[in-house]
Amino acid sequence: MNKFYSICITGLLAILPLALTLYLLVWLISGVESLFSVAFGIFLPEGWYVPGMGIILAIALIYIVGLVLQLWIFQQLQRWLDRVIEKFPLVGDIYESLNSLMKYFAGGTKQNGHEQVVIINIGTPPMRLLGIVTRSDLEDAPIGLAEHDTVAVYLPMSYQVGGYTVYISKDQIIPVDMSKKEALRWTLTGGVISTKK
Repeated sequence: MNKFYSICITGLLAILPLALTLYLLVWLISGVESLFSVAFGIFLPEGWYVPGMGIILAIALIYIVGLVLQLWIFQQLQRWLDRVIEKFPLVGDIYESLNSLMKYFAGGTKQNGHEQVVIINIGTPPMRLLGIVTRSDLEDAPIGLAEHDTVAVYLPMSYQVGGYTVYISKDQIIPVDMSKKEALRWTLTGGVISTKK
């Protein structure tokens, strides 16, 4: 019975990540397809729509927007639109946070400190926490938030999306030879999954 259980768990662990990945991919594609198929329903005669045209339209639209935003005048227009949206309560906060997050992951924002992975010690006896230096230069930070030798370190939380940003002296961080992606994987899984392939 134990052998049967062990084999079933092994099979489940092999199938589940693949099944969930495929499910999320299908959900995303079908969502985009259904959203953009409405546009085809408006502009094309009935019966002309072929499944898959919504995805093609979405990719084309993303490319065209990216191409247009290469022009200076449209970059200024986008900045103006960002400022207008950010003035609205709640909606502006959500938009600004998502916008900053997208730019961060796309590499579009200045990333001081080169996202160095570090260990910080907290408490007595010390607990070692894995973090990522998000900013090593805090000269433009609000007064009272950070001192001249302070860095911002993001401490991700295990098994959930979230974490804490702490402001800590540079001499209290210990560099770790690990990439940001490896550090996030290590922390988010509670150290269960090794970073070594």
